[in-house]
Amino acid sequence: MPIISRIAPIILLAGIAVAGCGDEVGDEQVREKQGEGVSELAAVSPVADDQGGAPGTMMATRGGIQNPVPGPMAATPVDTFHRQIIKTVDMTLEVPNVDSALARSERIALEAGGYVGSVSRNEAPPEGARSGMITLKVPAGKTDECLSRLRALGSLKNEHIWTEDVTEDYYDTSIRLRNAQAAREQFEALLRQARTVPEIVEVQRELQRTTEEIERMTGHLRRLSNMVAFSTVNLSVTEPVPILHDRTSVLGRLAAALREMVDTFWRTIAWLIRMLGVVIPVGLLVGGVWWSVRTHLKARVRRKSRNPS
Repeated sequence: MPIISRIAPIILLAGIAVAGCGDEVGDEQVREKQGEGVSELAAVSPVADDQGGAPGTMMATRGGIQNPVPGPMAATPVDTFHRQIIKTVDMTLEVPNVDSALARSERIALEAGGYVGSVSRNEAPPEGARSGMITLKVPAGKTDECLSRLRALGSLKNEHIWTEDVTEDYYDTSIRLRNAQAAREQFEALLRQARTVPEIVEVQRELQRTTEEIERMTGHLRRLSNMVAFSTVNLSVTEPVPILHDRTSVLGRLAAALREMVDTFWRTIAWLIRMLGVVIPVGLLVGGVWWSVRTHLKARVRRKSRNPS
């Protein structure tokens, strides 16, 4: 029997294994204060064939030859797995010095075994204080410890913690990946048996497609594992607003009123200068026309007085 007809069951099951892997599973976001993810893949027991086939495969007889075909993986309840939790924290602190707070927060993350994602600083605006922001990646098991140390850097102004459960997406992709890997092995075996050019082309096309899906699912699992293993802490730090710029104090309001008065004065001066830039050219033009007309009229009057007839 042609080898193309023998790969049909493998193509069908491989398609089932990788179908829908690109779609993001709707993970419910839970807003809570507790919850740590464990980046660990639980053992999934594949289906073993009754005829002694390899785990995760079943035997199909085609033309008197038994060809292993990847079979469906055993469904394991999600509740028996370790929960895969992504934790994110947004925190705002008022600190005496932005540079010192950023350096100390970076050191806290490194000492915990984490790393720094990004750092930014903003110099003080005309009316305000210096600020900065740093994104920290800290091990999930040490998140609470790191948060306690970060809170000690200054006065806590805002803190928001939320978690995202990606357990279903993680293990669903893991099972699909195992099935796709089993299908790739069968395609490789069929490729060695292929004899004609059409057979080789057909098997190579399916083998390439399956390999690309495996690489994509592997990358997706790595990203999920990293996000679960390391919590994200977005820390914003600001220095106290100078008292003369603090509109909540009496001195701040008086200083603001004085600044507005000075600003109004200089805006008036600027307006007058702009007006002079318009008035002077127009005045020169009008004056020139008036002088020309007046000179012409005087000359005409003089001519008439000399020749009264």
